[in-house]
Amino acid sequence: MIRLVTVFVCLTLGTWGVVHADSSDWRTSPEQPSMSASDMQAVGRAVCGDGEFNESEGGLICGRCPEFTGNAGADSGLEIGPPLRGHFSGSGSGEEWIVDTEGCEAHFAGFGGAIFLVKADPKPLPGSPSAVLSFRPGATPSDTPLSLLWYKPGFRLNDCLILDGDGARSLLVCNEADMAQGEVIGHISALEVSKRDITRWRLLRWYDNSAANTNMIVSVVPTEMRQVRFDNGQKALHITMAIVETSRDKVEKEPGSLAKTVTLTFLRKGQRLFASTESQQLLGEINLLTGKMLD
Repeated sequence: MIRLVTVFVCLTLGTWGVVHADSSDWRTSPEQPSMSASDMQAVGRAVCGDGEFNESEGGLICGRCPEFTGNAGADSGLEIGPPLRGHFSGSGSGEEWIVDTEGCEAHFAGFGGAIFLVKADPKPLPGSPSAVLSFRPGATPSDTPLSLLWYKPGFRLNDCLILDGDGARSLLVCNEADMAQGEVIGHISALEVSKRDITRWRLLRWYDNSAANTNMIVSVVPTEMRQVRFDNGQKALHITMAIVETSRDKVEKEPGSLAKTVTLTFLRKGQRLFASTESQQLLGEINLLTGKMLD
C-alpha cells in the first residue's frame, strides 16, 4: 500500500529589507523566452490582422488597437508578450498558446488582457498540393497559421506558471499586483482555460506597505512559485511567502530585521488546487494579517 504524501511545509528565518512598491519587482515565476521571428509573424497576423506590427521587448506590438479591444483603432498600440504554451482545453488538444497583452484597455480592466490562440489544422488530403507543402523540408510547427479564439480583458498573464499533469490539461497559476500610494495589493490565482472562456479562482491574497508613509510595516509577499512532484508521483504547487510585521522605527534601528518564510503546498485534483492541512492553517494566519490592512 502506497502512503500518499500530501504535505511539505518549510519554515526558516532570514534577513529582510524594505522593497519599494514602485520597483515592480514582484515576479515569482521564470520569464518566458522571447518570441522567435516565425512566432512573431504568426502571432502578429492572427492578432494585429492587416495592421502593422513591430518587435518589442520579448514580443511584439500592434501599430493600432485591434477592433476587439476596448480602445479599438487607437494608435497607442497593443503590446503582446511571449506565448505560454500548453494543452489548456484538453489533454488531447494540440498545442495552444495564451498571451498577455498590455494596452488598449482602461485601468479597471488591468490595462490589458489575455488572448487565446490555437494552431490551425486543415488536415489536407494526402497527395494534395497543401499536403505536399505542409511536409516540405524545413517546415516547422511555427509555420502553421494561428487562429484567435477569444480575448478576455482584465486577465493579466505576465507572471504565470504552467502546471502540467500526466495526461491532464495544462493549468495556469498567475500572480498579479496593483500598486497605489506605496501599497501593493496582490493575489495568486489558478486559471482554467477552455476554447470558449477562462475562469479564475483565487488561492491567496498578499499585501505590502513597506513603501507607504506608515509606521507599521506589514509585508506578506510571494517570492517563488514552482511545481513539485512527490515520491508517489503526485504533482503539487509550492508557493513561498516572506512575512514581516514590524515598525518602521525598528527597521531603521535594526536594518537586519528577520522575515519568516513559509512554503504553502497546494495539491492538484483534476483542474482544482487544494491547500494541504498544514497550509490551510498557514493561510488562515496570512489572511488574519492581511485582513488587518485590507478588510
